[in-house]
Amino acid sequence: MIDEYGLDSSKVTWVVDDEEHVRELKLPPNVVHAPEGRALADMMAAGELSAGFDANAGIGRSGSPTAGWQQREANYPELFPNAEELEAAWYNKTGIYPMHGTIVVKGIVTTAATIASKPDLVHRFVAATVRGMKDAFADPAAAGAIMRKLVPQMDAAIAKDEAVAELAQIPGQPLGEIDPARIEATLEVVKGAFKLAAPVAAADVYAPGFVPK
Repeated sequence: MIDEYGLDSSKVTWVVDDEEHVRELKLPPNVVHAPEGRALADMMAAGELSAGFDANAGIGRSGSPTAGWQQREANYPELFPNAEELEAAWYNKTGIYPMHGTIVVKGIVTTAATIASKPDLVHRFVAATVRGMKDAFADPAAAGAIMRKLVPQMDAAIAKDEAVAELAQIPGQPLGEIDPARIEATLEVVKGAFKLAAPVAAADVYAPGFVPK
């Protein structure tokens, strides 16, 4: 919205009803919490909000975001009727998949100390993860059933979405490989949204050489 359409996000009042996952994060002055006991879906239905993200992370859920919430049907006009085409074009252009205004990073997180002292452990963990991904793509119905068992609120059908497998792999590269250029593009988006205490490059957050060939 900012880069493609010139939105000045500082002039938008953003309303959230979830807890902050990074407790040290200080919200900008134009980000406010919904009143106690109110959900974004209820505020949207009452005409208190002009627009919102769909599904469980936005106006598609009523109740507490942590427990006891219920899924709500959000029957509102789409801001972009051709959203899927725009998403595909943005992904092809940047390598970043837009999801509720959030950047989703696919990867395994560990410390530099673990990589240095226990590289075999990291190799085996990555190999097991890649094997699990291959099994899930080969039998998405079984993968969906497992996810639904662990997270009842999740729609098992998402595992059958071919886009999931497509997003997980870079053409011509082994499954699990990450393109450093896409990391740099992601970091540019982050830099535009947050004031980082120190410069961050792809080499600072990505250690290659652990994906099975």
